[in-house]
Amino acid sequence: MEKVKIKLLDYDDSIIDIIVINKGEKLVVSKPKRRFYKFVKWDKKLPKYPDTNIEVKAIYKPIHDKNKNGIPDEEEFDSIINDIINNEEYLKRKEYHHHGDTSVYDHCLDVAYYAFRISKKLNLDYKSATIAGMLHDFYYKDWQKNTEKQPFFKQHGFIHAKEALENSKKNFPDKINKKVENAIVRHMFPLNIHPPKYLESWIVSISDKYVSMDSLRNPKIIASFFSKKYRK
Repeated sequence: MEKVKIKLLDYDDSIIDIIVINKGEKLVVSKPKRRFYKFVKWDKKLPKYPDTNIEVKAIYKPIHDKNKNGIPDEEEFDSIINDIINNEEYLKRKEYHHHGDTSVYDHCLDVAYYAFRISKKLNLDYKSATIAGMLHDFYYKDWQKNTEKQPFFKQHGFIHAKEALENSKKNFPDKINKKVENAIVRHMFPLNIHPPKYLESWIVSISDKYVSMDSLRNPKIIASFFSKKYRK
């Protein structure tokens, strides 16, 4: 019996599948999947009982696309932070303790994602908010391993925002603008007395506190701020 070939291509022209069936046989095709996208249709109609060879290509649309630019929000988030999370110096933050068992890297990733979603929903400068979220705790050393005695106002909570800004300017000068700078240096308000200037800065500060709340329910983590014996 004569055979027909149905070639299914993905959005990038890669082959999803090649189906070979008898001419006139019923065609059964599953919907393809693409991360962050929803399958819409094939670019040509697939007959129920094909009698000739066919090549079709999948068409998708973003699942979440707040500003309707054709790029999924999640994919856009990844593109904004890509240079930062692949930076050799930044990757060291996977080994830096934040609160409890959370690393500085994971904490900043969570803060950046909340800042991204909130600021995008409010039609604000979500790129600056996302970058600031990633860099707000980009300070020099793992504070839980610091054994030096410091005056009260020289302790981590009071100085790390300034350190994070200095380090960010050194390692990512092309990503710093006035909103990113303000969000980083003022994210510890009210511990640092100057309030954030921009809405994006407030969003980063609030996201930081929200993400930290889970960790701060542990009494040992609270104690670690005041006593070295509770630190990792």
